[in-house]
Amino acid sequence: MANVEQPLETLTTVPIESPIFTQIASENGDYLFVLPNSAMNAEELQLFQNICKALRIKTKPAETSSDILASIKDMQAKLLIAMGEATAQAILQSAEPIAHLSGKLHQLHGVTLIATYDLPHLLKNPAGKAKVWRDLCMGLQILQDLKVANS
Repeated sequence: MANVEQPLETLTTVPIESPIFTQIASENGDYLFVLPNSAMNAEELQLFQNICKALRIKTKPAETSSDILASIKDMQAKLLIAMGEATAQAILQSAEPIAHLSGKLHQLHGVTLIATYDLPHLLKNPAGKAKVWRDLCMGLQILQDLKVANS
């Protein structure tokens, strides 16, 4: 397996209450991915890159302030993707399991949030990729609807 290193400039860690998260933004500002703050191994990084490639997303460093809510406001992201149960629960301040949080649109201070499974889960449970793709397709539809509404 090739050793793929994660570019440091694409990751920024930001506290929201006590947990620390990794944020990755799209270059066009539409997406803000929030992931658990653990170093991605080569397989996880490859999976994330494949997801971005499939969605035609180019990522950039997330210029963030001291918390997720400030980051959303500062970057004016249109869509927030919370990857992983703990991440989604912390941001949404919910105890619901990811199985109940995914597949639905959530609102967080005027920004649409989609909760979905994290990368380690997908690598252990490949069948979960269909659920994540469903969630991401909902996001694509939201962004398309916003473009139509703004044109």
